[in-house]
Amino acid sequence: MPLKHLLRILPVILPILALSLAAQAPYARESETGSVAAQFIGRFVIGTDGNGEVIGFMPFLDGIGNDLFTDTSSRSERTAFFSVRSNKIAFSNIPNGTFNHFLLRPATASQIEFRVYLNENPDQNWGNLASFSSGQLV
Repeated sequence: MPLKHLLRILPVILPILALSLAAQAPYARESETGSVAAQFIGRFVIGTDGNGEVIGFMPFLDGIGNDLFTDTSSRSERTAFFSVRSNKIAFSNIPNGTFNHFLLRPATASQIEFRVYLNENPDQNWGNLASFSSGQLV
């Protein structure tokens, strides 16, 4: 291709190339689409009023890491940086032969919400529901 032709099409190609590069993500993804984005370990705790709450912790979050504990030799709810607590959840048992299904609905709000908290000095305890909502809401 002669230099003259290249100089004519260069003003057209350069802006297209620049736009396509600008549209790309500014950083590489940690994981591929469809992979695990987070892990959750928790419990569904039923209160005396018959409603329940979900409490737990997150040992892995995509983009943050996979060892989210203050003490890696004792990985548990007590040392997890990220804790989770839901609002009150009401449930109905739907029997289906030998199986039971549960219909979940919010008990005290318009929707079921799961809130994640960052605890820089974690000390969650399965026996203390409020300990899972201490820290900074993220």
